[in-house]
Amino acid sequence: MVLAWPEHLVYRVAIAGRDDLAVGQFAVLWLGLVVVVALPGAAGTVVGGLCATRSDRSGSWPRLRRWLSPAHEDRVLRLLLGRSPDPRAWDFFFAERPRALLRLRLPDGTWLAGRFAGDSYASGFPHDPDLYPEEAWEVGGETGRLGERGSGYPLYVAAGAVERIEVLESSTAAEEA
Repeated sequence: MVLAWPEHLVYRVAIAGRDDLAVGQFAVLWLGLVVVVALPGAAGTVVGGLCATRSDRSGSWPRLRRWLSPAHEDRVLRLLLGRSPDPRAWDFFFAERPRALLRLRLPDGTWLAGRFAGDSYASGFPHDPDLYPEEAWEVGGETGRLGERGSGYPLYVAAGAVERIEVLESSTAAEEA
């Protein structure tokens, strides 16, 4: 699109005498192409960047975010994308990149726990919901009582292996924020 004007000049010089496209007609066609292709592409890039980084507001579009408060940004994204772009409750919760201690109950009654923070991962739609908290925590027997501290290694929980998730606030996660 940027090279359209030089290409038009070459066209007029190379094919002189044939029914060439007038400069005014070319300008209208070029402007139409900008409106139909470039503006929606740029708008989609901006909205996608805002949506992808909406939870921590870091990274992309710092100038735009200077003008948009978090509340205004949320309203704009709701207007353009709908109420929630997340198709499942799992995606809604983990899209915000929470920092919390999770206690998980498996179908066989076993309890697991892990700290979900910056280096953790939760898969999103359309993939099966598996979970990778960055640090496993000690859990006491059938009661699911949490131990004093984390074990220092990550925990992988396969898709479909979780019967119930309890979200607990973690003071260490709050301090990292």
